[in-house]
Amino acid sequence: MLMIATQWFLFFVPGMLMIVNKENLGDMGLRREKIPLQVGIGVLLAFSMSLLLTVFPIMLGFKNMVGNTSYTQTWQFVYQFIYAILGAALAEELIFRGYIFNKLLKIKNSK
Repeated sequence: MLMIATQWFLFFVPGMLMIVNKENLGDMGLRREKIPLQVGIGVLLAFSMSLLLTVFPIMLGFKNMVGNTSYTQTWQFVYQFIYAILGAALAEELIFRGYIFNKLLKIKNSK
């Protein structure tokens, strides 16, 4: 849980800037009607990529090629998956693609 909180701490500065500038998540392109679909597609892609690039190679005996994985229990893989999705990926998307990218678009006034 601390690792997930550490990733979300990166959103502290953009979050504070959003509060000071009276901006909301809609200004970053997030719309309520699209959030479940966007998150669902992201989780589905992440799950399928994890199966393809981690689980299947381990099951086929290529554990050494996957990297430094020392999963001995299923919960360890599930925790790593949740950390990668909720901790790293979602926080980074909000910070870089959401906040910084939208600010650059407004400054440059062009896509």
